Amino acid sequence: MTSFRSASQKIFLPVRYDRFARWVARMTRLGRYLGRKGDGPPGWMSLWQGYQRLTDLLLGQRLARQAVGAKPSDDAPD
Repeated sequence: MTSFRSASQKIFLPVRYDRFARWVARMTRLGRYLGRKGDGPPGWMSLWQGYQRLTDLLLGQRLARQAVGAKPSDDAPD
């Protein structure tokens, strides 16, 4: 990524960007992005695969709760 600022100037980003960046990093890890030193930034495919994996995990949790007879929580999305 190209920067047009000198090394002594710091760019301060809002807190929301930091939270979003952490969310993207975690989601792409679910999508098999390794994040090694020589790897580029995560792409849309790893983000999409991470989102799919997360929905599969949530569906599995819901099915497991139904199998043991637990009531679904009120805050769970339908």
